[in-house]
Amino acid sequence: MRVGYARVSSADQDLAIQIEASEEYGCDKIYQEKRSGTTTLGREKLQEC
Repeated sequence: MRVGYARVSSADQDLAIQIEASEEYGCDKIYQEKRSGTTTLGREKLQEC
């Protein structure tokens, strides 16, 4: 199984490009979230991934 992780820093940014690239790569599951990249704290989807 291929797993992808898409993240943007703010709510007004769009995950679409990252999700599309992950789908093209053949990811079966794509975790996505809108969280700051300055820390991994609070990034639940990253931990699930």
